Amino acid sequence: MRDNQLIMLFRPLLLAGFAAQGLTTVQVKQNFQPTQQGRVGTPPAMYMTKILDHRHGSPGIKETWHPPLTAMIRTKTEIIEGHWQFSFTVAENPADDNELTAADYAKIAASIMQDDPFRAGLIAAEVNILRITDVRTVNVQNDYDQFEKNVSFDAIITHKDVTVTTTPFATNFTFKLRRV
Repeated sequence: MRDNQLIMLFRPLLLAGFAAQGLTTVQVKQNFQPTQQGRVGTPPAMYMTKILDHRHGSPGIKETWHPPLTAMIRTKTEIIEGHWQFSFTVAENPADDNELTAADYAKIAASIMQDDPFRAGLIAAEVNILRITDVRTVNVQNDYDQFEKNVSFDAIITHKDVTVTTTPFATNFTFKLRRV
């Protein structure tokens, strides 16, 4: 499964999970897009970032002869452990004690990802969650000289990466023997 396919799988499941908890204003986006990103306004936002892919074991290779194509079909399957980071930004209002913080949204998102509807959606696509890490908070000073929290957690998933190639049948063969 490719990265964009995983993003298209995560996003609707996360949006549905937030909506089930009554949080319909949360935006779920891919981080580090080729377009310019700026500070998010009032709605809370969650960003997905791919950290790394780790291959497990050796690839499984299956070759089958396909008579109509007169070609060999080679299917290579690898088990991939993908590490994804989910980060949150929220424009906080210190005067509102009932407002959710970025850390609150992160805890809710981690809970959604461990809940049955989210996992069922992943399993239907042959993706599984191995682990959701702890929510971490880093305090930083932003571009406006204000203090804010960078809150994130990682999700480690497994999925299959399948590559299919076709090798055409040899139509010409020249046999040459040479003296050594």
